Amino acid sequence: MIKALIVEDDQAIAEMYQMKCELSGIATKHAQNGLEAFALLEDFAPDIVLLDLQMPEMGGAEFLTKFRQRPQYSAVPVLILTNIGVEESPPSLWKDGVSGFIVKANCTPSEVINMIKDTIEKNAPPLAQDNQY
Repeated sequence: MIKALIVEDDQAIAEMYQMKCELSGIATKHAQNGLEAFALLEDFAPDIVLLDLQMPEMGGAEFLTKFRQRPQYSAVPVLILTNIGVEESPPSLWKDGVSGFIVKANCTPSEVINMIKDTIEKNAPPLAQDNQY
């Protein structure tokens, strides 16, 4: 089962994505900001992170930089899920290895689920092949 960490300060939006994920077989945890997200990481190792940028306490760009500094999370895909455009986003996002950028107003929840699954599939390690002699 895929595990997604949703870091989003708007409760209604977070609940919508949590519900859609759960209906699609994706287990979720929700944090309202980067500080809460780090607290959840103590006992929830996500396969992917959906990250809003503009949040109180610790915003998405700061969270991503600190998240990537931890070796155990260096390869975890992160999808930015925000309502600001790519051109308005902090340049640090790209050096910190963002896997995708989703403008909430331009995507349906179903499209977001498809992006989660596609991103996980692209980042999955190759299957070991049996040696047939």
